[in-house]
Amino acid sequence: MSTMTASLGRSWTEQKWARRLFRGTPFRLARFFMAWGMPAAAIPVLRVPMALYPPAPDLLLMRAQAARRAGRIKQAKALCEALRPTLEMAVLQQDLRQVLAIYVEFEASMVRAPLAAGRYLSGLLCAENRRKLLLDACADLPEQPFIIQIRALCQALDGEYKEAAGRITDLMRERGEHGRKSASKAELTLLRETWTVVDRIAFANVDWAGDDVQTESSVLFERAQDSETADALVAGKLLHEQLLQSREQEKFLALCQEDFDKAVALNVRLNAIRHMLRVGLRRLPDYTPAHEQARQCLDAITPEIARQMQQVPRQKQLKSAYVNQMVTVLTLARTLRRADLAQRIVQHFVDLSEDPAANPVLWSAAANIANEVADQEQSRIIMDNTGHLPPQTQVHVRDYFRWANLVGAYDEARKFSSTMPANLKRSFGMIQFVDTLQRRCQFDSAYELAGKIHAEYLTRPWLVRPLQNHRLMTRIGELAFLQRTARVLGKVPQPQDPKGVIFILARNISQLRSYPLMVLRAFKRRGWAVVPLVEGLLPREKTGIEEIDILNGAISRNARLTAKAEEALPQLSNFHVNLDKGQVRWGRINLSHALWEDAAIDRRRYTIHWHCPELQNSLLQLLTWTEATGRVLQHLRTVSHKQNRRVGVISLFGHRLPDCLPRFYCDRFGHGERFFAVHAANGYQNYFTNFSTNISERFVLRNMTRHPEARSASFPLPQNFERYFKAHRAQAAEILAQQEDVTKVRRSTGDQKARAPEAEEAMARIAAWRARGGKVACAFGKVVCDSSVPFDGGPTHASMKDWINHCIRAVRGSDTLLLIKPHPHELNNQIATFPTEFFSDLIEEEIGENVIFLGHRWFDMHDMAGLMDLGVIYNGTTSVELGIMGIPCILAGHFAPIDYPIGHIAPQTRAEFETYLRFEKPAIVAPDIRERAALWLHYMRSPDFTLPYRFHARPVTNKKIYPPYWFGEDLKALQTGENATPSRLARRVLGQEAEPGGQRMPSST
Repeated sequence: MSTMTASLGRSWTEQKWARRLFRGTPFRLARFFMAWGMPAAAIPVLRVPMALYPPAPDLLLMRAQAARRAGRIKQAKALCEALRPTLEMAVLQQDLRQVLAIYVEFEASMVRAPLAAGRYLSGLLCAENRRKLLLDACADLPEQPFIIQIRALCQALDGEYKEAAGRITDLMRERGEHGRKSASKAELTLLRETWTVVDRIAFANVDWAGDDVQTESSVLFERAQDSETADALVAGKLLHEQLLQSREQEKFLALCQEDFDKAVALNVRLNAIRHMLRVGLRRLPDYTPAHEQARQCLDAITPEIARQMQQVPRQKQLKSAYVNQMVTVLTLARTLRRADLAQRIVQHFVDLSEDPAANPVLWSAAANIANEVADQEQSRIIMDNTGHLPPQTQVHVRDYFRWANLVGAYDEARKFSSTMPANLKRSFGMIQFVDTLQRRCQFDSAYELAGKIHAEYLTRPWLVRPLQNHRLMTRIGELAFLQRTARVLGKVPQPQDPKGVIFILARNISQLRSYPLMVLRAFKRRGWAVVPLVEGLLPREKTGIEEIDILNGAISRNARLTAKAEEALPQLSNFHVNLDKGQVRWGRINLSHALWEDAAIDRRRYTIHWHCPELQNSLLQLLTWTEATGRVLQHLRTVSHKQNRRVGVISLFGHRLPDCLPRFYCDRFGHGERFFAVHAANGYQNYFTNFSTNISERFVLRNMTRHPEARSASFPLPQNFERYFKAHRAQAAEILAQQEDVTKVRRSTGDQKARAPEAEEAMARIAAWRARGGKVACAFGKVVCDSSVPFDGGPTHASMKDWINHCIRAVRGSDTLLLIKPHPHELNNQIATFPTEFFSDLIEEEIGENVIFLGHRWFDMHDMAGLMDLGVIYNGTTSVELGIMGIPCILAGHFAPIDYPIGHIAPQTRAEFETYLRFEKPAIVAPDIRERAALWLHYMRSPDFTLPYRFHARPVTNKKIYPPYWFGEDLKALQTGENATPSRLARRVLGQEAEPGGQRMPSST
C-alpha cells in the first residue's frame, strides 16, 4: 500500500502544473527575497520543493546562499557539504559556471572542495588559452574575494591589467564610502594583494597598472586624513602599495612613519620599518632616505628588543609570533648594517634551540640565519637541535626546506620529505621542496609535485592568496619548460671523452630560455659535451671526466659553489671591490664598467648613486656570482691545458656581470680555438620590425676570443663587411633602393597627424640660421642606461656625458647651430623601461643661442635630411641611417666605427673633433657611403648572418614573456630537416662555417 501511495505521489508531483507550483514558484519567490535582502524569508519557502523533489543543485545552492546570508553558519556549512557531489559532477561535465558558483559558497562557509575541483581550476589557470573560459564564467558571479582575484588575474594576464587594477581600487573605495563594516582587514589585505599581482603583470608588460598611477596615488594621499575612502585604502595598505610602485618615495615613507608612530606593539613597529625598506618594481635612483629613516626607527626600539630577548620564558613552548618577530629584527639588522644586533639575535636563536622545549618554530630562524654564508654553521646547530622534531604546520615544512636549499642539505631534505605527515605532503610549504627537486634536476618530479600543491591549494578558496596563487602558476610554467627542455636535449646523449666541452653560464630559467638550446644539442652531435655551470637548469649528464663533471652544477642557485667545487677550485687572488666608488678589479681585468652597466640597468639611469645601500646589497650579490664564475674559469683554464681539450663558455651579456667575465678572462688567458668565450644574442630584429613582434626569430653566436675587437655577436665584423661589400658591389644601386625606406619609419612621431608648434618654431629657426650661411650639426642621444659596451669612451671622449657637454662647449662662438635630438626610445618603455634619468639630464653646460634641444616626438629621421649638414654620433644605428641619406657623421665612441664600418669620420683627438664640429674642416666621408650603408643593412637583414631561430620563446624587448615555452612546430621542422640553423651556429663557433664575408678557419674540426 505504501509503495502504491509513493508511486501516486511521485506521479502528481512530476506533472507540469505541480512542478511550476511547488518547485518553480518557491524558487522564484526565494530569489525575490534574496534580491531584496531577506534571506531568512527565503529559507522556509525553499523547504517545500526540497521536501517534494530530490535534492537539485540549484535548490541546494540557493538554500546554502540563504542560510549564509541569514547568518545560519552551521546550516550553510552542512548544505555546502551536501553540495560536494554536485561540485564533482560539475567538474566532470566541465560546467565551469556551476563550479565557481559553488566555490563562492564554499569560500564563505569555509568548506573544502574536492581535489578534482582544485585540479580542474589549476589546469584552467595555468593554460593561457583556457583562462578566457574562467573570465567568462566569473562575469555575473558575486564579487566575493575568491572570484575577485580569479577575475582580476585572468583579466590582467589577458592584457586588461588597467581595467583589473581600476576595479580593485573602486571596490576598496566603495567599501570605504559605504562605511561597510564587513570589509574586514583581511578582505582589504586580499584586495591589496590582488592589486599587487595585477601591477606585477603590468610591469611585465612594461606598463603601469593605471593610466596615471602617480597622480591618482598623490591625490589619495592628500585626502588620506579626511576621507573614509582613503581610510579603506590605508587600512588595506593599497595606498602604500600604489605610492611605492608609483615612485612617490617621500609620501610612502611618510605613511610608513605614521604607521610606526601610531603603533604600540613591537611587531607592528617592526613591520612599519620593514615596509620602509621595500623596493618598488620600478626602481628609484637612491634608497638612502628610506634606509636612514628605517635605521633611526630600529635604533629607537633596540632597547625594547633587548628587553624582550631577556624576558622570553625558558622551559616553555616557544610561540611562532615571537620567533617571527625576532626573525624580522635579524633581517632588518642585517639590511641596515647593525652587525652587533644581528649577531646577538643569531646567538639568541642558537641558545633557544638548546632549550628542551625548543620546537619547529625555530626552523624559520635557521632558514633566515642561513641567508648569510658566514652564519650557516649557527643555523646548522639550530637544526641539529630541532631537526628531528615532526613538522606541525605547512610553515614548518616551508622553513625546513628553505634552510636545506640554502645550505645545500638536499639529501636531508629528501629524507625529511619521506617521513612527513601525509596531510602536509601537498601543503603550500612543499613549494620549497619543489625547489629542492629542481636543484637536483628532477624536473618531472618537481613539475608533478607543483601541480599537486596547486590543486590542493585551490580546494580551500577562503585561504587562497593572490601572490601565492600567481607564484604557483608561474612555477608550474617554469617547470613545464625545464621538463621539455630536458627531453629535447636528452635525445642526444652526452659524449664520453668528448672532443671539447661547452659550458653555459645561465643563472636562472629566464636566462636559460635566451640561450640557443637547440645549438647545445648540435654541439653534442659533434662530440662536444655540454655542461651547465649552475645547478637545476639542465639534466645532470656526466662525461666520465672528474675534472669536468665537478663543474656540472658547481654553482648553486644561491651563487655559492657546491661543497665539492668549493674544495677543488682555488680561491681568487687580487679580487678588489670598492662599491662606494663603483670599482671592481680582478688582477689586470677591470670590471668597473661592467659594474656600472648593471647599476645603470637596475636603476634605469646614467648617474649612479654608489652609496645607496640597497644598490650595494644588490651589486654584492652580483659580485658573489662573479667570484664563483672566476673560480670556475681558473679551473677551466687548467683543465684545458692539462688535458689538451678544447673548451668554450657561452654567455649572454658581454658587458654585464658575471657574463662578461668569460670574455675578459679569455681575452687575456684564452685562445681562439682552444679556450674561448662565446657570445649568444638575438638577431638585430627590432630595428627592422619596429616592435611588431615580441618574440625573437633570429639568433647569432660568435666566438669572441677569435674576434676580440668586436663588442657583440650582433654586428658584422669590419673585415667581413668589407668582403661582403665588394662581393655585392654590382647590386649596390638595387640594394640602396630596397633599403632607403628604413629612414622613413616613424620611430619618433608615431601616429601624430600634425607637427607640434614647438617643432615648427625650431624648423623656422634652423631655416633662418642656414639662410644666413650658418651650418647645422645634430648630436643624436641614446637611452642613457643602454650602453651595452665592454668599456666606455673612445679616442676623443671619456664617456657619453663628456661627449655631449664637449659638443655644446665646442660650438660656442662658431657658425654651427647644434641640434640635440634625444632618442625616441626614451619614451618607449619596451626599451627604456621606466627610466629615472634622460639624455637631457646629462647636460651640464649652459645651452646658448646656437644649441636647440629637440623634442622626442618632433622629427623622424627623414625629416632631418633638410635640417642638418653633419651628424654627431656617439654610437648607434643612426650613423647608418644618416649614411643612407648621404649625410656625413663624426663618430666618437670606440666601438662606433667597428660596429658601423661604412666610412664615416672617426676623429682621433678632441681638437680634430672640434674642427669638424665647427665646420673648420670639411667632413669628407667615403664617396660611396650611401651604398655602403645600404649594404650594411642588407648584411644585417641577411638570414645568413642572423640565422632563423625561434624554437623557444625569447623576448625581443624588455617586455617579459614568462613562463617560457617551446614551439612544437619548430621542433617538428627540425626533425624533417627544414631548419639547419642549430647545426650552422655550432659550426660557426667551431670555425667550420664562416659568417657572410668571413673565412672558415682551415684547422677547425
